[in-house]
Amino acid sequence: MRESTPGGTGAPARGVSRAVGAFVSRRHSSRLGVTEGFLVQGAIAMLGYGVFFAVYDAAHLAPLIAAAALGFGSYVLGLYLSIRGSRNAAGVISLIVPINVVLTFSWALSWEAGIHLMLLVGASAVFTALEPEWRGIRTAVVIANVLTFAAVQALSTPETAWYHLPPHVLRVLFTINAVSAATLIYVFAGVVQARGERAQQLATLALKHAGDLAETDALTGLANRRPALAQLDELSQPGRRKYCLALLDFDHFKQLNDQYGHTCGDEVLSFVGREVNKIVRQADTIARWGGEEFLILLPDTGIDDATRLMERVRRCVDEARIFCGQHHHHVTVSIGVIEGTGDGRSQEVIKRADAALYEAKEAGRNRVRSVVASSYAPSDRG
Repeated sequence: MRESTPGGTGAPARGVSRAVGAFVSRRHSSRLGVTEGFLVQGAIAMLGYGVFFAVYDAAHLAPLIAAAALGFGSYVLGLYLSIRGSRNAAGVISLIVPINVVLTFSWALSWEAGIHLMLLVGASAVFTALEPEWRGIRTAVVIANVLTFAAVQALSTPETAWYHLPPHVLRVLFTINAVSAATLIYVFAGVVQARGERAQQLATLALKHAGDLAETDALTGLANRRPALAQLDELSQPGRRKYCLALLDFDHFKQLNDQYGHTCGDEVLSFVGREVNKIVRQADTIARWGGEEFLILLPDTGIDDATRLMERVRRCVDEARIFCGQHHHHVTVSIGVIEGTGDGRSQEVIKRADAALYEAKEAGRNRVRSVVASSYAPSDRG
């Protein structure tokens, strides 16, 4: 099928560039967003712990209040660095600070406070907070998290606690920490999953645009030879419905290039491609076949209807005045039209169309010629 939107020079390339750029941008945003979220929840947790310690027993829990304040400041610094673009520095803070906080608070209160459960939340940040090349640090952080969790669970018992909270207070803290950790794990996992799916969609879109570019002529925005040949092979298979093929060639195009330069020649090609694209039907395919040749495939079309349509194309080009630089150009085209046959010989169909085009050139140019069969061989045309 033909392109529904005419394109100018470089339009397909710009589409691919935008798609790939959006994909890369979203990819970085996904990693940065999770890191920022982890830093924000860490700062909130430190603020909550500090307020709890200050209200419960400020005099005896002063070291823990100071540790909470230090943790809060570290998270705020990490958030600042993250916003400023220092992703790896922010990632290191988001991964290292929780280990120190857990060791300090658990040593003071024991594992029954459940503070070490917050290490589980870090699992979602380990693989998103640092650049992929920092695999060694990722591995070290994972090992440190596991060892810290195991050490707290095994060694930080109520008997070894520095400050003894009542059992009912410990149960409340454990419940709050457990529920908070579970909630954050699901939230972060959901965010990573959703953004991963979005990144995959953008990658698929970029791949599709790249495929479109491979089948698109960059100058005119029309199809190139590959999709045109694929459709011609399909249309020429035995048992398919009738179709027609037309070859359009500019008259004296070399003279235009020689006199005005290839820039004007490109502008003329692009203009005519857009105008022809407007005339042919949605189901038709127009492709840039060669330097100044267009191939037009017309499915479900008889030779009479195809000839009339190509006559409209020829007349449109003849009547157009194409502006380039400080001057206008008048160009004409010759068109050869043939009716295809379902014999699977697509190359033979192209030869017949080329022979019809040769007849149009020989007859004086700026005309349409349609034939059923021809013994003419392709020849040099001007």
